[in-house]
Amino acid sequence: MDDSATSYVDLQRSLRAAAAWVRKHKSPTDQVALFSIGSGVRVWQPFTADRSLLLRRLRAMTRERPADSEGDRIRDLVRQLSDCRGFTHPHGGNGLQCATDAVREFKEEETDQLPDRIASLRALVEMLGLFPGHKTVLYLGDGFLMNPGQFAAYAIAAYFGGAPDLAMSTYPYTLRPVTDAALRANVTFYTIDAHGLRVDSIMGDASQEHPPNMTGPAAVDFAVERQHAPEDSLNDLAWDTGGLALTNTNDLARSIHVAVGGIAGTYYASYQPTEIRLDGRYRKITIRSLRPRVRVRTRAGYYALPVREFPVRAKVLPFRRNGSRFLVPVRFSLNPSVLRWRGFGSRRHDLLVVAHTLMDSHQRLVTQRVQELDAAYPGSKPVKFEIGWNLLPGAYRGVVEITEARTSDFGDLTFRMRVP
Repeated sequence: MDDSATSYVDLQRSLRAAAAWVRKHKSPTDQVALFSIGSGVRVWQPFTADRSLLLRRLRAMTRERPADSEGDRIRDLVRQLSDCRGFTHPHGGNGLQCATDAVREFKEEETDQLPDRIASLRALVEMLGLFPGHKTVLYLGDGFLMNPGQFAAYAIAAYFGGAPDLAMSTYPYTLRPVTDAALRANVTFYTIDAHGLRVDSIMGDASQEHPPNMTGPAAVDFAVERQHAPEDSLNDLAWDTGGLALTNTNDLARSIHVAVGGIAGTYYASYQPTEIRLDGRYRKITIRSLRPRVRVRTRAGYYALPVREFPVRAKVLPFRRNGSRFLVPVRFSLNPSVLRWRGFGSRRHDLLVVAHTLMDSHQRLVTQRVQELDAAYPGSKPVKFEIGWNLLPGAYRGVVEITEARTSDFGDLTFRMRVP
């Protein structure tokens, strides 16, 4: 569930649909986990086949209220632009200047939030990459704008005739860091548009002033962008990872059933490309069936990038008693030369995604977490960080995977420890 850009109503509809699928269609052997994506990734339920446990967790999720949705923020912008045309905007002043301030603020806020959304999706993929085999993510959300600058430019052009400086500053963000990591982690996204049928008025409701020329090119561009731009993120996630985007239907439970049904009968194939140069270019993949009326769906392609694996070292530090448990810290370290630092000199830094899982001696999950580490350049010293667990006596096996966010270079390590 994406609660970073999804309306409260749509999120509740998604949760009810998920509960309906669990009750009616989940098989006894289906292993299902529940996550929400907002400011990071929240694990509501690790993988389980227990139907009643999943339903309890879904009920708990309904009590959480998400942040403002993308639709709410867009409606606020339209309302501000209408106010600016009528000179009733609370900031007063010139109408065009009032509108320019509004769209700039919208663009800056949306642009600031995009990296966090992309990082959360990336963290989810890295977490799932710790599990063997193929994983499918059923992503329910309203989608989000991948190019806030373009939307802002269309909005002011529709209401005021244009603002060239905004139009020139548009920048389309890409989900490539997520989809590349998904391909490597063997993760496929099936995206379900939680908004359902998009039948909202494309120019806003009756209480808002419409653009002066509703049939003009600028107004039409704005209308289309408002109606369909959030779907682009859903389409990109699904298409680039070999999944399916399910949009424009109010039967979300049916969409979940279709997505899960699409997993059945999956075939795995590999091939050796004739072009072996890792030149960073995008290589398309097309598979055709010789059988009539058979449609084959697979990932669209891949980037021919060299992904390096670097060594990770771990050291278990002295335990500290905490009641009946022990606080067990483990220090991990990397050689700074294996990372591709950003910046110059002593100000260099790098963003790492750290995913770690701890199992007990019976292979039961103890804890699982994904976190981001903004590492400062340590010079000739190793890059060090610590992870601590509060554990009962016993034997444990841990797995940690560290991925450089910008390059997808990674290192992983399996370690064992015994708490006396």
